[in-house]
Amino acid sequence: MMNKKISPTALGLIGLGFFEFGAQTLSYAESIQYSQSSTEAGNSASIAQKGRISVGFSTIQSTIPGSSAALTSIYDLTRADALQGFFSIPNTSPFNIGFALFYKRTVAQSRGAGFHIGGGLGLASINGESIQGPAFAMTLSALAGFHFELPGISHVNVHLDGGPTFVLINTSPNTTTNFQVGALSPALGASIVYIF
Repeated sequence: MMNKKISPTALGLIGLGFFEFGAQTLSYAESIQYSQSSTEAGNSASIAQKGRISVGFSTIQSTIPGSSAALTSIYDLTRADALQGFFSIPNTSPFNIGFALFYKRTVAQSRGAGFHIGGGLGLASINGESIQGPAFAMTLSALAGFHFELPGISHVNVHLDGGPTFVLINTSPNTTTNFQVGALSPALGASIVYIF
C-alpha cells in the first residue's frame, strides 16, 4: 500500500474551510437567537402597553369652561390608541362641575416620545357672577400634540395638547358660542400622569 503525503498547503486549505464553515454556522445561530429575542421583546412590550392606566393632573381648561385644572386618567386601548378623561370641580360656591373625554391616536413614536392626534367632547354645568343662573356648557375639540417621558423619572409622562375648540354655553333662553385655536391651556395644554 502506498502512503501519500498531504502537503502543508492542502492541510491549511482544509483547516481554513472548516474554520469558515464553523464561523458561518455560529453567525447563523446567533442571528436566529437575536431574531427570536427581538420578537419576544416586541410582543412583551405590546402586551405591557395594552390596557395600561395612567393618572395625574392636567392644566386643560378650554374643554371645561371655568376650570383651571382637572384630574386626568389615560387608558391605553392599544399601543397607538388611548382614551384620556378629565374631571374637574373648579368651585363649590357656586357649584361648577365638568368632565371631558379625548381619543388620541399616536401617529409617530420613538424612544418614549411621540406625536398624537385626536379629538374629544366636554360637558359641564357652570355657575358664576357673569352667568345668570345655571348654565350648560359643551365643548368640541380637535387636537394634536406631543407626549414624552420625563428623563430620569420612570413611569412619568407629559402630554402637551392644542388645537381648535368650539364652546357652546346655554343659559336658557340665551346661548353663546365661542371658537378658538391654540393650546388647550396657558401651560400648553400640559398633563402630567403616572403610569401604573
